[in-house]
Amino acid sequence: VTPTPVVTPTPVVTPTPTAGTGKDVNVTFSPQGGASSNTLGGSFTFTTTESSVDVSKITLRYYYTADGTDSQTVYVDHSALQTTVAPWYVALTSSVKYNVVKMTTPTATADCYVEVTFDAADVTLTPAGQVQLALRIAKQNWSNYNQSNDFSYVNGPAVFYDGVLVDGNIPS
Repeated sequence: VTPTPVVTPTPVVTPTPTAGTGKDVNVTFSPQGGASSNTLGGSFTFTTTESSVDVSKITLRYYYTADGTDSQTVYVDHSALQTTVAPWYVALTSSVKYNVVKMTTPTATADCYVEVTFDAADVTLTPAGQVQLALRIAKQNWSNYNQSNDFSYVNGPAVFYDGVLVDGNIPS
């Protein structure tokens, strides 16, 4: 008898928003890789129920443990606004700005985060559209991360609008 392999699906995390004031911006997150992977991040989809959201005021934070001291590189594979009305599609990949930040007060589930913003002041998100972002983080030597102890892999990322937390949580 040959055993049948068991397929374990990759988790899809939709964080529960915390109380906040600001625009209604939500993110759905599909993580990159499994619990042990040489890349972090994944696919992020931003949506809103507001009539108009300035994309340049959206900030995403992905919290994780660096699992070592190797330098890290961020790869923006794709980003775009897709809508069901004109303009239909707006490429945003070149508008994505990011920074890897070492936390001054690390936690058991995060000692750094990648902060992502959009340099796209003339781009508006409405209920008729979504902003998609595909982002990866890797160590220079391509060694594995242990994502099972990473805050955002388990709980999803945090989204801020104009500096106010509007979706997700931050590690404490």
